[in-house]
Amino acid sequence: MVFELLQQMIEGTETKPEVRIAELEKKRAVLEEEIQKLRDGHLDVLDDARVKNRFQQVAATARELLADFREVDANFSALDREVREKITTWEGGKGLQLQQNFGARDQISDSDQGRSFRAFWDLLMSPSLQEELTTSLARVFELPAVRQLIPDRRLLRSHYDWLEAGEVTQRKVARLSE
Repeated sequence: MVFELLQQMIEGTETKPEVRIAELEKKRAVLEEEIQKLRDGHLDVLDDARVKNRFQQVAATARELLADFREVDANFSALDREVREKITTWEGGKGLQLQQNFGARDQISDSDQGRSFRAFWDLLMSPSLQEELTTSLARVFELPAVRQLIPDRRLLRSHYDWLEAGEVTQRKVARLSE
């Protein structure tokens, strides 16, 4: 996962088309080699230990994403409280007060965490992604190695939990815009 993330960052920041094309051609060569191996009857599958390890990574990541949603929500709640406190104690003009309030909201929305939340939220709103996650999780839960782990069945709904947490955050964002 670390290597994949590093590679994504390297590839995603490369500005020279010829370098990106060369990297894609390398990937294509690897895929063509893998296809040929399959055609020749060589089928590599994950052993139980690797399946279990990957499943545990998925479960941990699902929990971390939910915690991230809660952190974003807590940050918006703190901003909401701060804005309401400023409104009740404000002694200046209403125009300046509104400008400061919207500036504070924009500051969180435009932060790395705010942009990341928005991008992930947009992704989660995709019906095809929701269906793909549902199907993939169900298939993984049927793997014998995963069944041996006696996994928490709530993981099957994790993406819906993310949606619920995200909706709470979205409502706070809307309230801050009022």
